[in-house]
Amino acid sequence: MNPSLIGHCALIFLLCVAAADAGAQPLEITAIITDAGKRQAVLESEESSLLNKLLEAYIGECSDREEIAETAIPTSYYRKLWLENAGTGSIQLVMHENLIAPESASVYLATADGVQHFQNCGRRHLVPALALMADMELLVPAPQQEFFTGTAPPATEPTPKAPVFPLKNRILARHGLLSSYKPNQLMGRKDSNDDDAYMDIKLSLKYPLFGRFGNRLSEQLLDPEKDFLQLYMAFNGRFSQYLGTRESSPVVARSFNPSLFLRWWQDDQDFIDFVLLGHESNGQQIADEESFLLAQQKFISTGQNPLFARDEISRGWDYVSIAWQKEWKEGFGSLRLGEFITLLDVRHYLDDGPLQGKAEEYNVWEEPGSRTRTRKQYDGISLGLQYNFSRAFCIFGDDLCMGKLALTQTTGAGKPLAHNTSTLELTASIGGLPFIIWGKTGYNSDLVDYYQSVTSWGIGLELKSF
Repeated sequence: MNPSLIGHCALIFLLCVAAADAGAQPLEITAIITDAGKRQAVLESEESSLLNKLLEAYIGECSDREEIAETAIPTSYYRKLWLENAGTGSIQLVMHENLIAPESASVYLATADGVQHFQNCGRRHLVPALALMADMELLVPAPQQEFFTGTAPPATEPTPKAPVFPLKNRILARHGLLSSYKPNQLMGRKDSNDDDAYMDIKLSLKYPLFGRFGNRLSEQLLDPEKDFLQLYMAFNGRFSQYLGTRESSPVVARSFNPSLFLRWWQDDQDFIDFVLLGHESNGQQIADEESFLLAQQKFISTGQNPLFARDEISRGWDYVSIAWQKEWKEGFGSLRLGEFITLLDVRHYLDDGPLQGKAEEYNVWEEPGSRTRTRKQYDGISLGLQYNFSRAFCIFGDDLCMGKLALTQTTGAGKPLAHNTSTLELTASIGGLPFIIWGKTGYNSDLVDYYQSVTSWGIGLELKSF
């Protein structure tokens, strides 16, 4: 699945379509959405124009097309969009089921020369159109008849125009199904407290809950023209593989992090996240000194480093948090060389949580001495500063484009500024591959060694969205 699919293309179309073809003579476009129950809604001219541009672009890029009989256009469907454009003809977009998924949709173009069927021709133009269709409220029954070419389905009485909320539709287009929560990464990594480099994998996903019911509830609670609420379940995972440097090239589980959070969208890049409950653990099982010593002996008996046993020490916490992200659009003038984004994240680790139970933290038998080293002394407050470069930073066409430059500062919520961590990231697209150079110094290199000061660096790929 194309990683830049929703994150780049839906946003470009939904924000910039009004500027496209600004000097062209406007065409009269009629757009009506109907469903299987013959309800319908007439769209405003702005939304009609947007959908027309998206579907014309889809048709223009599609090579998988076939001539069909007019009677082959489906009469059974979840929803259908009718577009009448004097310059193109009649376009119909059929949603076969209640999914914002191009593979469950078909496009038909009817002209004086006949009807053409388009399917499986890419996603970037179709997903925003499907998101708008799926969330449109259909108000008035349409006449009990089928329509194909010529004029769009007429109404026997004036049809109220259904409300359209651009922010919600943009969010549904980009985040309405399975999507990235945080960037997904695959990189080669080296830590200063580890003799061996390894391949590090970060996987981050989110999925919205309650669908249309949640969307309607958001409209009741907030101003739907400015705000949008969505409840998500999310998962962050981190895994490391020691290729050829340890016996059998093991994969070490570093972090399992499911969470349930409510996101209050205020713009495409502006939101507040309320993590209602999160759990973070490493999936390991050593929780006492005897088990740790036995694990060390196991590695010694096979000629391996006994320090490998540390990777099997169990860690786990439940937490709640709040995060605020804001894109600062002012101050760049008309040049708009990029976007400046800030993210403030405050997290509270629970001593005894509903999923984890008692937190599994530093054990006094791990190192000499008995000083307490709780997670909240080293983590809990983060401030991120991120600059996203515009296309002005591309050279050799699109073969080399700067992506983002991000700096994150983290400190402990229990002892602010006592234990600090800095992370620096630079991304770029090179020949279409999204490369990342990454460095970190401070604490929380992984859950086992969260209290150790470590310097790490890596290079690899970063996939921002599905």
